[in-house]
Amino acid sequence: MLSWIPLKTISGSETHPLGTSGEYLVASKFERLGIKTERVDRDEDDLWCKTPSGIFFTVEVKTSQKPSVEERRKTQYSFGMKHGKLMWKSDVAVFVAFDLERIIVVSTKNLSTRVRILPSVFTQSIENKLLTQLLKFPPYSLEEIKCLAQSDK
Repeated sequence: MLSWIPLKTISGSETHPLGTSGEYLVASKFERLGIKTERVDRDEDDLWCKTPSGIFFTVEVKTSQKPSVEERRKTQYSFGMKHGKLMWKSDVAVFVAFDLERIIVVSTKNLSTRVRILPSVFTQSIENKLLTQLLKFPPYSLEEIKCLAQSDK
C-alpha cells in the first residue's frame, strides 16, 4: 500500500498527510502516462502538468480516505472545496478514493464545489478511460463520467 508516499507533511501550522498522499498518487499515475507534473501546493493548484503534446494545465486534487454515508444518502465518497471558495480555479479536478488507490479526472468547467461519487465509479476501466481522455485534453465533465459509469456496468 503506497509505502513510498510520505505520511506526514506540514503546510503552515496544519498537517495534511492524506491530501499530500493523494497528490503524490495522482502525480505518479500522470507521470506513468508521460504527463510531466510539478507539485506546487498553492491555494488554487496542487499540481502543474504538461501533456506529451505540450498542453499545460493546472490540477486541484481532492482525496477521501473512504466512502461514508451522509444524511440518508447512499454510501459514497464526498469531496468539497475549502470553506469560502465559490468556484474552481484549476483546469482539472482529480478525486482520489485513497482506500482503493483509484482516481477520477474531471474538467472543472461547470463543476459544483461539493461532489459526491459512488464507489462503483472508481474502477480501473473508468480510470483508464479518463486518463486516456486527459492526454487528449480537455478531460470529461462529471456528467460524461456518469454516462461512462453506466455503460461500464
